[in-house]
Amino acid sequence: MQGSREGKVRLSTHTFAGMANALTRKEPPHDDQPELMTRAERRRAARKARAAKTWKKVAAGTVAVATLFGGMGVASTALAADRDSYQDTIGNSSFEAARNQYGLTKHMKNGAILHAWMWSFKTITQHMPEIAAAGYTSVQTEPMSKIKEVAANGKKFTENWYYVYQPANTSIGNFVVGTEADLKEMTATAHKYGVRVIVDVVANHFTSDWNAIDPDWQNKEYFHKRTGCDGPNGEINDYSNRYKVTQCHLLGLWDLNTQNQAVADRMQKFLKTAVADGVDGFRYDAAKHVELPTEVFDNKQSNYWNTILKNGSQFQYGEVLQGDSGLDYKAYANMFRDNSSDGGGNTASNYGKTIRAAVGSNNLDVKMVKNIDTGGASEDQLVTWVESHDNYANGDKESTGLTDYQIMMGWAVVGSRRAGAPLYFNRPKGSGGTNPQFAEQSQLGDAGDDMWKNKSVAAVNHFRNAMDGKGENLQNCGDKSCLMIERSTSDGIQNDGVVIANMGGDKSLSGMETTLDDGTYPDEVNGGQLVVSNHKIVSGTAKGGAVSVFYVKGESDPNVSVEAASKEFSSDNVKVTLRAQDADNLKYTTTEGESGSFTDGKVISVGKTLSIGETATVKVTGTAAKDGKKVKKGQALSASVTVKKVEVPKQNLAAQYSTNKVGMGVKKTINFNAGKDASIADWDSSMLIAQGAANDDPRVYRPNSMYEVPIDLYALYGAYDDDNLYLMWEMTNVQDVVDTGDDYPLSQGHLWQTQNLPFHIAIDTKDDSTRIGNNGGLQTGGSLWASNITWGGEQKLNNVVTISTNGSNGPWIYKGDETGLNSKAAYGPAANAATNTKKSNIKFGYGNGILSKDVIGIDGGWGENNGRFIGDMKAENQNKAKWVNFNEKGHNSAQMDDHYEIAIPLEEIGTTADRIASSGIGIELAATFGLSAMDSLPYDLAMNDNADLPDTGSQVNNSFEKSDDDMFSVKMANIGGEEPPVETKSVKIDQSDYSVDLSEGVATKQLTATTDPKGASVSWSSSDKDVATVSPKGVVTPRKAGKATITAKSGTKTSSITVTVTGQLPPDPVKDNTIYAAKPSGWGKMYAYVYTGDGATAVNNAAWPGVEMTAPSATDGCQQTELYKYVVPDNLAKGAKVIFNDGGSQQYPGSREPGLDYDGGIVKWDGSSAALGAVECETTIPVTSVSISGDGVSNGKLSLKSGASVQLTATVSPSNATDRKVTWTSSDSSVANVMGTGVVTAGNKAGTATITATAGGKSASVQVTVTGVPDPYEELDALAKAHASDLADGEYVVSTALKDGLVLEVAGWSKKDGANVDVWTSHGGANQKWKVSHDSKGYVTLSNVNSGKDLEVKGWSTRDGANADVWTSHGGRNQKWVAVRDGSAYKLVSAMSGSLVLDLAGWSTKDGANVQLWTSHDGGSQRWAFRSKEQPRKSATVWYRPSSEQSRVRVQWRVYGNPDSTGGTEMTEACGGWWKATVPSAGSVKTGLSFSYGSATDDNGGKLYDVKGESAAVSGGQAVTDVTPNCAATNKQ
Repeated sequence: MQGSREGKVRLSTHTFAGMANALTRKEPPHDDQPELMTRAERRRAARKARAAKTWKKVAAGTVAVATLFGGMGVASTALAADRDSYQDTIGNSSFEAARNQYGLTKHMKNGAILHAWMWSFKTITQHMPEIAAAGYTSVQTEPMSKIKEVAANGKKFTENWYYVYQPANTSIGNFVVGTEADLKEMTATAHKYGVRVIVDVVANHFTSDWNAIDPDWQNKEYFHKRTGCDGPNGEINDYSNRYKVTQCHLLGLWDLNTQNQAVADRMQKFLKTAVADGVDGFRYDAAKHVELPTEVFDNKQSNYWNTILKNGSQFQYGEVLQGDSGLDYKAYANMFRDNSSDGGGNTASNYGKTIRAAVGSNNLDVKMVKNIDTGGASEDQLVTWVESHDNYANGDKESTGLTDYQIMMGWAVVGSRRAGAPLYFNRPKGSGGTNPQFAEQSQLGDAGDDMWKNKSVAAVNHFRNAMDGKGENLQNCGDKSCLMIERSTSDGIQNDGVVIANMGGDKSLSGMETTLDDGTYPDEVNGGQLVVSNHKIVSGTAKGGAVSVFYVKGESDPNVSVEAASKEFSSDNVKVTLRAQDADNLKYTTTEGESGSFTDGKVISVGKTLSIGETATVKVTGTAAKDGKKVKKGQALSASVTVKKVEVPKQNLAAQYSTNKVGMGVKKTINFNAGKDASIADWDSSMLIAQGAANDDPRVYRPNSMYEVPIDLYALYGAYDDDNLYLMWEMTNVQDVVDTGDDYPLSQGHLWQTQNLPFHIAIDTKDDSTRIGNNGGLQTGGSLWASNITWGGEQKLNNVVTISTNGSNGPWIYKGDETGLNSKAAYGPAANAATNTKKSNIKFGYGNGILSKDVIGIDGGWGENNGRFIGDMKAENQNKAKWVNFNEKGHNSAQMDDHYEIAIPLEEIGTTADRIASSGIGIELAATFGLSAMDSLPYDLAMNDNADLPDTGSQVNNSFEKSDDDMFSVKMANIGGEEPPVETKSVKIDQSDYSVDLSEGVATKQLTATTDPKGASVSWSSSDKDVATVSPKGVVTPRKAGKATITAKSGTKTSSITVTVTGQLPPDPVKDNTIYAAKPSGWGKMYAYVYTGDGATAVNNAAWPGVEMTAPSATDGCQQTELYKYVVPDNLAKGAKVIFNDGGSQQYPGSREPGLDYDGGIVKWDGSSAALGAVECETTIPVTSVSISGDGVSNGKLSLKSGASVQLTATVSPSNATDRKVTWTSSDSSVANVMGTGVVTAGNKAGTATITATAGGKSASVQVTVTGVPDPYEELDALAKAHASDLADGEYVVSTALKDGLVLEVAGWSKKDGANVDVWTSHGGANQKWKVSHDSKGYVTLSNVNSGKDLEVKGWSTRDGANADVWTSHGGRNQKWVAVRDGSAYKLVSAMSGSLVLDLAGWSTKDGANVQLWTSHDGGSQRWAFRSKEQPRKSATVWYRPSSEQSRVRVQWRVYGNPDSTGGTEMTEACGGWWKATVPSAGSVKTGLSFSYGSATDDNGGKLYDVKGESAAVSGGQAVTDVTPNCAATNKQ
């Protein structure tokens, strides 16, 4: 249930009348609440609303009946104990055993949902075995709070079912679903079968009947006021106004005050009670009618969602129907996901329309059904369906006529696709299709028909469960009546499958390509089989008029994969999806230089750097997280895809179409009046820049095309002068000669009279510095105004100008950056400080008649039966199409055709007349209707690419073109010159970083930038517009305290400075007689006409329409920043009246009615009420100064010894300042730390620190000097001394212990300070050699032989991951190390911290792996071997005397090096009991010795005898170096 439903809403008078009882509020009206309409008035209002024409999905002045029918639960009387649904199910072995037994998906976000519509809890309990057997992961129930009950209706459906969605209190249980005990029984039974439970919740509103609401909820503070809205009872009509959508009363239902924390707490209590009762998830009815936490209305933010969503459930999703202007669909989806333990999101309502259109016309073309509108959310955040209860049960019967067969076919598509959690709606028994909407063969509380467990439906569910996590491919089989949905993983294992929905005859599949791995796949439904070999189908048949489900269930091997939306593309870029299953260490790289980690489903954009003909490859890698059939745990995995940028396909239109055939426009000032009857006298045919054709509206190809007025652009003209860009376009309507029996256009009026349809003007200023990327899609996802329009191919854009056909909505100018369009307009009809929107000076006019003397187009309409055929505007059909001059057939162009013209200030679109004269300006004009473009100039075949597709199902008699995706790709029309802009080589901002104090007033600063070449175009941007804005000309305006980066961009070059804003702006004083007012929807401007007296005594503030009201500043003293403001002259401040108007035909009060009473003071008008309300202004008193005092503080200085503390006190002036809260900070907490109370404690580091107290944007400081700090390096000095002899001075190659031959080096042979240090395969170069030297304390310095610079820790950092580089020697501790020997290798301990050592990042053994500082962990990445590069070593003579006489002695040695060398030899008996031997290559390095004789070994207790020199003697457990025993029998070697 929601206000703006799928597509164009139509109200049924039957439905509205039948709901009258539900919509009658039985409460005496309050003073501020007008009486509700009578039943008859509501019928009349419904008929009027139904007749109204709209410019978008939702009729202006129309409310969507569907929104009445949501659901809500409220808290049980018992306080619920917290329960974690996910752990209680997936973490429960009994539940898991049941889930696995039925093969249901692990994650609710991936599994099918059975919407057991209007079933009671007991009914669901009784059917639970069948629900599990049919493959439903979850079952969704109705709202369970107490509801209004009309006894006379009993339990029939008709005019009764919607009461279930009108809660009345905060207890569980109603006459449809049953009791709380029934709920507990149902959830326990569900879990027994491995099924989880979703409960529908209405968290937005209560019943409209005040008397039906429980007394403890009858508190006006619990509900929004009924003023400031569209309808007389606070209803919503304008669904583009987020304030009204969220703060007003849906169809008069009592709208909960979601800013009231008490309401939020009570709702959370209900939800937590339900979870404690076993509920696992929630569906939130009318979710878009509850504001997001980030939305601010009436200067308040709401904590509602942040409160109620924290309830312990694992899956939550919102009914957020797509299409409303201003709706942040993605933000809702992320909010539900982020507040659920295992996923959540939104309803994907647009896809339901697509599927119903497809099955309703037997057209399952991949082009039609493939795209799922995600609204910027990810595919696993969607809940999809064929139909919902709103589609089926509402008065417009949007899906009621679908047959069981069509629903089955639709479910075959929706249920088998990878995206989202598909929801199957269970219809009442015997109802729908050719039967009545409610046949009353079952009652509320009963189960519906049996289609939910139909063999084909259940088989699709089984398929979905078995294919969970697999990739997807869609293709048609034979023709458009047959669709294959393949799900597979390329792991070479027969565990894939395909669902086929075939609405035609039997089709042989033999010879078709397939993504399925080789094998034989049985059909669960029809008994056949599919045989696949080498990814081709060898044999198999898709049964006609049936669903076939071929699959083999089996676990997939761990895998990674990558899917491109298209392997060839011509737009800015192409979307690529990264996939992984049971894999870890997931990384991706692109040949464009992008890389990173990813999770399954991540989408990246590829190709933005490519030129035509070039390719880009995306590679994904990972490691298997478990053993598979062919893959072992830990095995490397990889996959890749290559995409290619190709030329934009030539459209080859008929000769009647042209772009810049006449010229490039002219430089000329065009004069015209804004609004109706704008003159085109200043235009002439030399200004024509794009020619279209008449009667090429895509609806003419349909058999019932003349249902609505055409959207038919004919010609586009362009001009410019030093100040403005001028455009004029013609729209033709030749129905007077094509369809003479239809007088609709003449009887109803022209577009600018009856419609409010948007024009979108894409503008290319030829300036790369302001280029918009993402094909002009929104930065937040989706498209501008939900239009489904993007720009690619040959089209580049810097601005999009949007305005409606009658000018009442707009003008708006949208800009952006490389990430896409900013949904907040840069310029609009009025300034808006909240969105940083400036007031636009665009002028727009329109009127009857066109400049063109001929109206050339294609004759005929009403489809192929009347001579029209798809593509008859192409050059290839030039001679077949019926091209005519309609004027020669009697077309009354002066009466039927219209013109529109616009003057756009060049400054607002960021260009100049000189730039246009040299490089030109590109234009693409789109005219829209429904959800997408219907015609364009220059003409683009995107306007006609889906004209052959069937009705959408919700746009009666209308082409599918009204709701498809349109990407413009043809060359834009050009005005001015065609010289390519000169490439910018450099840009530099002439000013440096600066600070500004707001408490001294708003001081703007003009920035300038120097470019090469001189005079190149420069664009300016701010990283934080809330802190500081920057104008297109470089003027910086501070807004609030903080830091903002101001960037100048010219071409692709940038330069930045930082602006620091401090202080707080004093509030603007508000005059005693001030009127604020909210602008009603549809008003472009806002005027106040104030007057006193009558006739000769009348006095007014100005001639009609009065004085234009202005938007208050951001520092408005009454904080009414979202309203308009007017200061009333003192002579009109008593006994006056005021009439608000738009300067045109709209006013309040109405014509010939007296104005609203005004008797002075500060008041506001809410946009609809018949009286002005008082405004309470809270004046903010700014802080002027802060001072600091305390023991020992003198002249702003304080001395402390390490460990000492002192209390500081901050004095804030004036004493009545509004913001007196003091914040304390320290510039260096290691020197002196300060608590929030002002207590300062000296740290263990000597030095000075600045202690600052800040309040209200002002601050004061004290400089604290700390002395008496113990030496922090005492232990490190001792370590250095103890290991001073571990490593000898000399020249070494240093290698990692992880891989022999991978050595430490200075990257790139650099000799610069700051050159990086990494590892590389040894090549003997000087950059891989290091000179080791010791200082007097034993610390080691490593100096690179190539550069002479020392190895150091960059920036003296002591954090894990600090980088290692080289720098000119300065003797600092970041250049000193302790070499600690560890066996045959060394640890290099930083002289700054004993816990940090030199480390090889990520344990990598690849060339170029980085070297860093990291906490010691004894791993191989922190062990380094030193191989000496000195002169060849000398041999040494070793003497040994055993403790007793021996006949044989042997010596073993270990010469320490990289690697260590070992050996042994027999010793020769010398004399006096001494034995001797020669140890090779050991004379200049330390050597470890051990001796053996007989059965004894002397190895110094396992430590070895460490000696060094040309000789050594060992005896009696002691070793002496460089001695020779006094023995005549030997000589010194």
